[in-house]
Amino acid sequence: MESLASRAGARPTDVKVRDIGFRWASCSSRGAVTFHWNCPDFINVDLIAAGLSPFDPERAALRAGRLMLAEIARRVRAGESFAFETTLSGRSYARLIPWWQSLGYHVKLIFLQLPSADLAVARVAGRVAQGGHWVAPEIVRRRFDSGLRNFDNIYQQLVDSWAVYDNSGPAPQLMASGDRT
Repeated sequence: MESLASRAGARPTDVKVRDIGFRWASCSSRGAVTFHWNCPDFINVDLIAAGLSPFDPERAALRAGRLMLAEIARRVRAGESFAFETTLSGRSYARLIPWWQSLGYHVKLIFLQLPSADLAVARVAGRVAQGGHWVAPEIVRRRFDSGLRNFDNIYQQLVDSWAVYDNSGPAPQLMASGDRT
């Protein structure tokens, strides 16, 4: 398969490594803001939703998700680096990761972990008290469990590199990391 770089006429020395970064913030409560504010290529679905419906971002969540996926597709077509946040509660990115890698992307995953679903529910409640968006506790718990399971059983093996951070304290602490060999 011809690479994206060769189709663009680039010589190997001209090829810039492109990155895809996942930020896992199951149930939107693990503190991913700490990471994505430092990433200029971050596609923020929450900001997209707020732009679509500033007074009721939850109402625009589905459309914002579609727009985020369209922006990811646009950046892939353009060969640009990008990062985004996902709960990993589904398996849809498992089909895309090998394709992105075949195009020359280096896929990194940063997994923000909490010790329990109860703490995740409490974080959502705290965020709501500060004007943030609400997620039902049963959804938080479901995403917490399936996201952890999918990280362990699917995504960790697919990505080029990964890191797990304990995000229960004031600052995330690196717990483990690895590279695909």
